[in-house]
Amino acid sequence: MSSCATDSALTRSGRERADFLAENGFSAVRFDFRGNGRSMGGFAEQTLSSRVEDLVSVVRYFEPEDYALFGSSFGGKVAYFASDQLNSELLTGRAPALLDGVMNSYRVQVDRNGAIELFDGKSLGSDFFEDLGQYSFGEVEIRCPFQISRGGPRHLRPGAAVERSAYLP
Repeated sequence: MSSCATDSALTRSGRERADFLAENGFSAVRFDFRGNGRSMGGFAEQTLSSRVEDLVSVVRYFEPEDYALFGSSFGGKVAYFASDQLNSELLTGRAPALLDGVMNSYRVQVDRNGAIELFDGKSLGSDFFEDLGQYSFGEVEIRCPFQISRGGPRHLRPGAAVERSAYLP
């Protein structure tokens, strides 16, 4: 279970999802990306590449026979790109940040100010966006069913954005 850019997988909603899966006969692994929650490392040092590497490492550590990748918000983007290196049975994203332009307003502020503080002293700088620019959705071959859900009311995205992301090549 891949959390969003600034969240911890150990939050109540992550625990509730994992509990639901366990109650229905599935195993779930929740973890914090480096620099988030209880994980080591600096938040500002993380990139999409480091998060993909973290998720791939977690899956390979447990070596499950059958599994699904789930990501929320930026974690949906991470799961999407990690799926290119993994063989999951399902890829699902809740309100995933799939479109390349989703974080453009942050990038503009970083270009202008050198960094952007998201909250509680957690900031992103130009390294994050340089790394992000190396990824293109058209380069990933999805080999499993891919589901997108919008999430709750505070996670709603404009319908056109969800529709466009649902028809990725």
